[in-house]
Amino acid sequence: MDPAAGAGPRLVCEEFPVTNKDPVDAHIGNRLRAARELRRMTLGQVGRSVGLTYQQIRKYESGENRLSASRLYGLSLVLKIEPSFFFQGLGEGGEARTTGASGDPALVAALNRIGNPDIRHHLKGLIEVLDSDFANASAPSLPSGSRS
Repeated sequence: MDPAAGAGPRLVCEEFPVTNKDPVDAHIGNRLRAARELRRMTLGQVGRSVGLTYQQIRKYESGENRLSASRLYGLSLVLKIEPSFFFQGLGEGGEARTTGASGDPALVAALNRIGNPDIRHHLKGLIEVLDSDFANASAPSLPSGSRS
């Protein structure tokens, strides 16, 4: 008899494998990626700093693997951020809230890389205006007296 036959599911991931990506895990992974990019660190640099491989960090960033509290804390020390950074932007039900430029961690990281604070401020304002214009345009309304 094959030793693998009839065996239950194997856990091949190092830490807390996730069968279906939880929105909270995906959000935390996005925040991890944004913090790493903000520090201009590679997956390998972050991994080596906490004793992991770049593949494991990639799995955390994708939400494929769930982060433990101690690992999250270690990553916050390496990335020089508060642990609460990973949870910013989560709604009460665990869904990610998006509010203009502050809703996308990659966009926030890109904006933060802009050296000139005036340009950064104006770009953020432009993005938020465009975002609100898009939100308002998503449900078009006909002017009064118009027929469809």
